[in-house]
Amino acid sequence: MPKALIISYFFPPLSGPGVQRSYNFVRNLPANGWEPVVLTVKDISYVARDESLMDKLSNTEIIRTETADPMRIIYLWDKIWGRKEGDSAYIHASQNLRSFGRDVFPIDSKIGWLLTAYKEACKLCRLHDIKVIFATMSPFTSGILAYMVSQKTGLPYILDYRDLWQGKPDISYFSRFHRRLAETWEKRIIRAADSIIHVTDRSKERFLEIYPECGSDKVSVIYNGYDREAISKEIPEQSDNSRITFTYAGHFYGKRNPRLFLESIKELIDDDYPLDGVIFEFIGSFPKSIEELFFEHECLKRIKYLIYGDYIKKLIDSTVLLLFISSEDSRMILTQKLFEYLAVKRPILAMIPEDGEAAGIINKYSAGLVIDGSSKEKIKAGIQEFCGIIRKGDLTKRFNVANNDYREFERQAQARQLAEIMDKVTDE
Repeated sequence: MPKALIISYFFPPLSGPGVQRSYNFVRNLPANGWEPVVLTVKDISYVARDESLMDKLSNTEIIRTETADPMRIIYLWDKIWGRKEGDSAYIHASQNLRSFGRDVFPIDSKIGWLLTAYKEACKLCRLHDIKVIFATMSPFTSGILAYMVSQKTGLPYILDYRDLWQGKPDISYFSRFHRRLAETWEKRIIRAADSIIHVTDRSKERFLEIYPECGSDKVSVIYNGYDREAISKEIPEQSDNSRITFTYAGHFYGKRNPRLFLESIKELIDDDYPLDGVIFEFIGSFPKSIEELFFEHECLKRIKYLIYGDYIKKLIDSTVLLLFISSEDSRMILTQKLFEYLAVKRPILAMIPEDGEAAGIINKYSAGLVIDGSSKEKIKAGIQEFCGIIRKGDLTKRFNVANNDYREFERQAQARQLAEIMDKVTDE
């Protein structure tokens, strides 16, 4: 079986959206004719860990190298001072400090990984007779690493854009030098790449607007998705109309936050809207700036973190699932949790751009309500509409999600797409 070098800075036992894509590619590539060899970093300070993810990687070779980037340094600092994971300086850092830490470094804050990773990657290519290199971004340092190793070894490489680089709606630069350097390096790595993958159709379109020379034949789309093995085959229908649980599970960052949603809940409470039996549940490790938005009330529940299996069970136990994508996040965003929400077959209250790609999928499958998340009046109306539908016992009539077929979004199918791209670039 041919081998592929998978460059993934974020990898288990780290958890969260930035990890699941590469994790599931690695798990499912062998069934599609490719043996992955993973290159990642040693332990870093991060918002989420899930040791159980490692159980399904026992037969995978994973090489972890040293790095001089801030997340590794913070981890070592926390370890010296005996800080527990939940007390890490990284988790409690303000949004402004995190943004400064990302922007001040050339390319990105993971550039300190480049040299140690390059040396190890070249060694792995020789030892394992690697046939293709796959780098998932961000961090964009991973793409530069793939380019450098390809230049040294002559191997083809594939770039996987989980996030746009140029063209990202909220991109910022510390200086003109940082901008020029980023633009120069992105042009260099995409022109030399043998294939480029995006996670949404709109991000692919935006990328080709900026770099039309790449051509649509070189650029493809593989959505994020869900792992069918993690989802129970028999998902029970919600039948208890006296208990209504709205659940959000994930992270908040940048301008994506629940401020208006929480203010809407508070206004419903102040207006004496009947919220008996209604729970708004938020699951995840949130930065201090987000935690400060929450207030004490019996209808609000916070759960700091769940391992992946328990997270899926919690989604299944919910009545309605909450999705947030701010207008500043643009219409290109398709969060991983959308596909997991679809997979557990619970209706979605989506506060997202109404003409975005995520809204298109929800509307295509009649999987929930899409509303303007910048309007508290519309948020309140969405909550009230769901509560009314549920209390009347009309949820399955209004949203027939139980009969939807989402197999196109299975991680196993997406690994097959990636394997076909690997086959193609190694045959040329």
